[in-house]
Amino acid sequence: MKKFTVIMAVLLAAFFFVSCGGDENDDAEGASCDVEGAYQCSGNTIIISQKCQDGTWTNFQQCNDGCNQATGKCNEPGGDTGSGDTGSTDTGDTGTGDTGTGDSGSDTGDTAGGTDTCADIYQCSTNCADQACLEACIANGTPTDQNLFVTMYNCWGNNCANASTSDEFTDCIAANCLNETEACGLNVPKQGDTTYSAPYGTAQVNVASTYILTNETQIDGSMVNMSSYVSGNLGSSSIVPANAQLSYYYAALVQDGGQQYFQIVQNYAADAQGQQAIPFGVFIILPANAAPGTVHFGLDQESVGQMFVVDFNGNQVGCYHGFGYGDLTLTAANAAAGAAGNVSLSGSIEIYSAANAPMYGGDITSHLNGWVNCAVR
Repeated sequence: MKKFTVIMAVLLAAFFFVSCGGDENDDAEGASCDVEGAYQCSGNTIIISQKCQDGTWTNFQQCNDGCNQATGKCNEPGGDTGSGDTGSTDTGDTGTGDTGTGDSGSDTGDTAGGTDTCADIYQCSTNCADQACLEACIANGTPTDQNLFVTMYNCWGNNCANASTSDEFTDCIAANCLNETEACGLNVPKQGDTTYSAPYGTAQVNVASTYILTNETQIDGSMVNMSSYVSGNLGSSSIVPANAQLSYYYAALVQDGGQQYFQIVQNYAADAQGQQAIPFGVFIILPANAAPGTVHFGLDQESVGQMFVVDFNGNQVGCYHGFGYGDLTLTAANAAAGAAGNVSLSGSIEIYSAANAPMYGGDITSHLNGWVNCAVR
């Protein structure tokens, strides 16, 4: 049997504006959270800023003037609703002049500034819990980048203060503050390309692998499953190609960033011996220590697993058709090598093209880490 395609795990970065809020079912006090010290907005009638403490969301502050969806923190009384200001005073003397773009504490004063970029200032501000921290973040930027940050900050506050979800906030930024945000070096998802339907397809998943590979270049028939673990549709065609005479999949253990992952690969051949490879396939990336139960798949920080449908170019990804989004059930995950290990995963999941991913704001092809989006099927 021919050597199977080698796919190294490529984990996409979490999207900038998606990671700030939680899912609708996760914002109750006491719900679990992953990022210690993070904030999120919660509630519809009474708005609360919650903080992630010891693995659970804890009510931090009631927001009488609204909550900023970018940071998860309460807006400052008086209309200052920027991306990191949680106090009740002006940011004061932190830069090189009055930007004149609104009330955000932007009297930039008489300090020389530091070396941080506008994006660095923003990233720093998302970790702030008080006004002094925000001022220090701004002061660390160059004079130019301080002004870029304050201009963006004001635009968000003046236009998007009433956004009630992270999706609404992202859409508002794309509509009203695109230039200011991109000038700061941050990416904003664009309106989706509707030539790719949303969802782009639906997949039925049934992984039942009883062998865990540790070397994808040395494989024989006893190590693989001679069937498909994914079926369904993608665009106007089937996930299993019409000319496929052979479908097979395997589960391998790979390392990335010091962590182990299951990499579950499905390939096809146009002949029964597996010698005429079809340059199309599916793969799932799942942490080897994932706990059995419901596992969320997607591209943001809340997602545990990732699923991709791609075209291959030799042993590399040639182009990218879509990603899985939704929940699957993990019933077994044993990362022991060879026949001592196993992984089982099942359920139905939607597939979205990166060109039209409404849950992430629209067109996110710029986040593909160099991958090319495939043409419409």
